Amino acid sequence: MNVITSAPRPALLPRRVVLAAALGGLVGSPFLAGCGRDPITSDMVRANVDRNRPDAMPTAATVDSLTRFGAEISSQAQAGSHNNFLCSPLSLWLALAMTRNGAAGRTAAEMDKALRFGDLAGLNQGLNTTSQLLAERSGKQQTSSRTGKVALRIANQLFGDQTFSKDPNAWRRPFLAAVARYYGTGMALADFQHKPADAQRRINDWVADQTNDKITKLLPDGMITGDTRLVLVNALYLAAPWLEKFAAAGRRPFHRHDSVVPADMMRISMDSGTAKTMLGTVVRIPYLGNQLAMTVMLPAPGREAAVRDRLVRELPGMLGQLAPAQVILTMPKFSYRTTIDVKLVLRSRGMELAFSDSADFSLMSPQPLKITDIAHQCTIGVDEEGTEASAATAVVLDASSGSSARPIEITLDRPFWYVIHDLATKVPLFVGYLADPTAS
Repeated sequence: MNVITSAPRPALLPRRVVLAAALGGLVGSPFLAGCGRDPITSDMVRANVDRNRPDAMPTAATVDSLTRFGAEISSQAQAGSHNNFLCSPLSLWLALAMTRNGAAGRTAAEMDKALRFGDLAGLNQGLNTTSQLLAERSGKQQTSSRTGKVALRIANQLFGDQTFSKDPNAWRRPFLAAVARYYGTGMALADFQHKPADAQRRINDWVADQTNDKITKLLPDGMITGDTRLVLVNALYLAAPWLEKFAAAGRRPFHRHDSVVPADMMRISMDSGTAKTMLGTVVRIPYLGNQLAMTVMLPAPGREAAVRDRLVRELPGMLGQLAPAQVILTMPKFSYRTTIDVKLVLRSRGMELAFSDSADFSLMSPQPLKITDIAHQCTIGVDEEGTEASAATAVVLDASSGSSARPIEITLDRPFWYVIHDLATKVPLFVGYLADPTAS
C-alpha cells in the first residue's frame, strides 16, 4: 500500500507521543503462576493482517547487531560508575524498532546508526522470529532431581488517544500493518486528552500485570499529558529456576571498588562451561531446561575498566560455546533496581534529529512528532532458587579455555559482569554489572 503524505498542519497542534516498552518478571521460582488478567477491553485500531510466522532462527546479522548494541550501550552507560547496572537490550530494541517503523529520512538514518539497526524489513522479521522463538521456551521442565516451570512470553501493545484516532487519517496504515505483522499488536484507545492521569494509570496497570507486578510504575507522574497521542508498550515476562539449586554459603566478604562488605553467598558444584581470557574468567549457569542461562565474566584483578571498555568484543564470546568443566561456584545473592538515561546515551551516539523539532516520523502519522524522553528501568534478584529480573523502557515522543578433569573453583567476591541469554539464538535478554550485592 502506498504511503499518502500530507503537508504539516499549522502550529499549536499537539506534538506529543509516548512510546514505552517494559520487560519484566521472575526467573527462578518453580512455583510461579502465569500473568493474570489482560485489562485491554476497549475498542482497537488494528490492521487486518496476520502476524508473520517466525523463521527457523533469527539471522546472525540480527543477533550480532543486537548483542553489539547491548554491549555498547552498557559500556557507555556504566562508564565512570562503580554502581550496580542492568539493562535489557531486547526490550530497548523492541520499543525502538516499533518506533523506527514510523521514522523517515535523516531521522530514520540516525536511528539505524545509533541503534545498529539494519535493513528495516530484516529487523522487523528478525525481532518477530526472536519473540516467537523465545515464547517457545515456556513449559514444564524436569530433570532427575528437579521439576519446575519456565515461562517466557513477550507482549506488545499500543495505546492511542481515542479523540485523535477518530480521524481515519490519524495513523498511517503501513505503520499499523507493520506493528501487527511483526509485533503482533494493535492500538487500544485511551482518553489522553481529557483524562491523562487515568490513561497513565491504565498503562502502568497493564505493564504491572504483564510483568507479574515487577514494573508497577513504568510511566512516572506527568509523562502522560493531554497532548499525548500514542504509547507503545513491550512487556517480556521470564520465569525459570536454576538447572540445579544453589546451597546457602553464609556471609563472606565482597570487595567493592573502595571497601569490603559482608554479603550473603551461595554455592554450587555443577557441570558447566567456562573460559579464561587475559581479561578474566567466564562461567555459565544454566536454567532448568538448558535453553536459557546466566553467563558471568569476573574481570582479572586490575582489569575491570578494560573489560568494560572491550565489552563489545567480549560479550559475543560470552554467549558462545564454552569449554565443559566441573565448576564449584560461589557467588553472592543480590537484588537491585537501576534506571538508565538512554536518551543521553543515544544522543551521544548521533541520534539527534529524533529528539528535535526537525524529527521526521511522517510514516507514523501526518502530524509532526518528536521523541522527548526515553526511560529504561530494570530490577533483578538472584538467590538459591534462581533469578528475578525485570526491565522497563519508555520512549517519549513530543507532538576463551580448555576442559579439566579437576573441578574449577570460582568465587565471585568482587564486581563482575553478567548476561542472561537464550542459548540457541544467543539473544541477550539482560546485561548487568554487580558492583555491590548489598545495594538495592
